[in-house]
Amino acid sequence: MENEVSLLEDLITVERKKPKLHNVITVLSLLFLVYFIFQFTFDNQITRSFSQTMPFIVIMMLPVLGLLFHITGRKTGWILNTLFYTLITSIVSANIISNIIMAEKLGTYMIFNWRSLVPFLLTITLLILLLTKTVRRYFNVSNLLLVICLGIPIALGLIYFFTLLNRIE
Repeated sequence: MENEVSLLEDLITVERKKPKLHNVITVLSLLFLVYFIFQFTFDNQITRSFSQTMPFIVIMMLPVLGLLFHITGRKTGWILNTLFYTLITSIVSANIISNIIMAEKLGTYMIFNWRSLVPFLLTITLLILLLTKTVRRYFNVSNLLLVICLGIPIALGLIYFFTLLNRIE
């Protein structure tokens, strides 16, 4: 009878202490979303139809949902954010590497849009912060879940990279 738990102890919930990086991740995620919404709406002067806008809305729902779940402290937020930011990092890295290879084959210099460097660095920073041990502990992320959340987007990025290489040749 020593291990009996009273009804009141079952109702008491112990609140997990949020890591210091939690607020940093939230702010950087908001900056990322604001940047891309601004780029999509104000930077492009082309009027778009609903069919052209729909893919952007669907893609941007992933980090929005990830941010909302992250703020509430749910593991789903960590999963969505890690999947999204790893996928973005691997796709942008594939584009950069394929542009370098194409420039070498053509014997020219690579022309790089420096404005795209800001969101790329922001994405890498967010991914590094999400992968820190304190954040993973807070969201109770197992090693298997970590490998899955990194492996799937990296595999998709590699597939994208090899399709880009086939276009170059």
